[in-house]
Amino acid sequence: MLCIGIFFIVLSIVLSKKVHGVLDILVDIIATIGSFSVWESASTWLVQRKQLNRKKIKLLRLKKVEILN
Repeated sequence: MLCIGIFFIVLSIVLSKKVHGVLDILVDIIATIGSFSVWESASTWLVQRKQLNRKKIKLLRLKKVEILN
C-alpha cells in the first residue's frame, strides 16, 4: 500500500507539471488516491505494532513468573 501510494503521489506531481486545464482534476484525484493509500498503510502499521507490543509485554511478564510445584 505504501509503495502504491508513493507511486500515485509521484505520478500526480509529474502530471501536474505537464498537464493544465481540465485534467487538473484528474491530477488531484490521483494525488488523493496516493494520500489515502499512504495513510491506510501507516494506520495498518500502527495497529499491528500496537498488537505486537501487547504480545511482547505479555511474554515478558510470563518470563518473570515462577512456577511452584
